[in-house]
Amino acid sequence: MTDTVPTAHLATTALVRVGHEHLLAQARVRSLSARPVGPMKVRRTHGHPAHAA
Repeated sequence: MTDTVPTAHLATTALVRVGHEHLLAQARVRSLSARPVGPMKVRRTHGHPAHAA
């Protein structure tokens, strides 16, 4: 059985789907960081001992 073509097709579609979801996640993070209180504040206090745990 030669199933190399279907598996390659499934792999490419999975990669495209993951890339698309990654772009959506990036847009979501961008819209969140546009707000005054968001991921940027968390990132700024990331080195704090209380947040290190």
